[in-house]
Amino acid sequence: MAGEGHSNPTLLSPTPDGWSVAAIEDLCENVTSGGTPLRSDSSYYQGGIHSWFRTQELKDSILFESEEKITDKALAQTSAKLFPKNTVLMAMYGDGKTITSLGILAKEAATNQACCAMIPDRVHCEPRFLFYALKHHREDFIRIASGGAQRNLSGKLIRRFAINTPPLDEQRAIAHILGTLDDKIELNRRMKETLEAVARALFKSWFVDFEPVRAKAEGRDPGLPKPLTDLFPGSFEDSELGEIPNGWDLAQLGTLVDFVKGKKPAHAATSMADGLSPVILIEGFEGKVSAYASAIGMVEVMADDVLMVMDGASSGRVETGCTGLVGSTLARITPRGRLPGKRFLYFLLKHLEPSTRHHLTGTSIPHADKGWVAHQAVCFPKAPDLLNRFENLAAHLRGKVDAARRESLSLAVLRDTLLPKLISGELRVPDADQFARGREQ
Repeated sequence: MAGEGHSNPTLLSPTPDGWSVAAIEDLCENVTSGGTPLRSDSSYYQGGIHSWFRTQELKDSILFESEEKITDKALAQTSAKLFPKNTVLMAMYGDGKTITSLGILAKEAATNQACCAMIPDRVHCEPRFLFYALKHHREDFIRIASGGAQRNLSGKLIRRFAINTPPLDEQRAIAHILGTLDDKIELNRRMKETLEAVARALFKSWFVDFEPVRAKAEGRDPGLPKPLTDLFPGSFEDSELGEIPNGWDLAQLGTLVDFVKGKKPAHAATSMADGLSPVILIEGFEGKVSAYASAIGMVEVMADDVLMVMDGASSGRVETGCTGLVGSTLARITPRGRLPGKRFLYFLLKHLEPSTRHHLTGTSIPHADKGWVAHQAVCFPKAPDLLNRFENLAAHLRGKVDAARRESLSLAVLRDTLLPKLISGELRVPDADQFARGREQ
């Protein structure tokens, strides 16, 4: 059990044979925090070459590239400092969605002051084992955090937190089992991003930049199979939007789609039951479901339906691939009349997403402006052949995305089942290998 002087809020589970109890500071070379260079000095950020992570970038995963970079000058003149590869980070501040979020540095990087940086002593501690142990004890860390709506952890509380610690070889084996699952989930995430980027680039080329039409008009080869090239006109005509492909339609988006705002269920359950369906909330985009309800009086969506976040910090975000009931912060957008394709609509709204998010309404709570979206001009072919070809290509790519997403959800369930058993010692490594193989069969 955690001894006197440790910060654990509850007793540890019984220490397995051959394991010991160690405070985090005894497993690490250093437990410290980062720093934030002054925003008013652009020389600290402009042309930066060093990754600098903030707590909102900690997603319980390996950290490769940060959203912002800092310069050598920032490292020399401020409290920001570089931490080595395999440093384990934990968010010390924020509400329940931020505090205790974790990350592992894939390479040398700096952090802001709200990140606790734990540099494992490789003689005593495998970095990924420490990462999973911290994840296992997340609720314990939240219990000892101080403050109200904005809770915070101190470096001292983290340093003095004790965990059951197996020998180094067993730490490595545990980290390998859980890490292999997380690595495959990360690989799937990257593949999904790549496939999505391919489809978005195709949409932009055909329906925004009109590259095949431009190539034909200039006497160049569009680089497409002839049957597909023949579906594009070879000239442009003037319109209120500027030059558009000859013979294509131009219309306001609001005349081509139906917006249906979701609803808050009258009665919601926290687990699945007969007759109940998942309520799709923003976190549902990542496969997390927190509520289930009856479909009576609710707005239902299928996997190929298009959703837009209408309220909150993510307003204007566009997603697809969800099945269930639409929550009150979302809207289902479906094509009608002259715009039959859901894939075309999805990538159109994705293309408009940055502008949609720039035109939000509201002050304390942002809202997507349905009127602004509805007034956007849309250019598309009158004949359905080209749209159908795009729908088929995009659907094929989306099928691969959905398959990767389903596999990742299954792997996450397996990981989350194994993690507490492995970290507590309830399941020792030889048994864990057999368990994992049984789940995969």
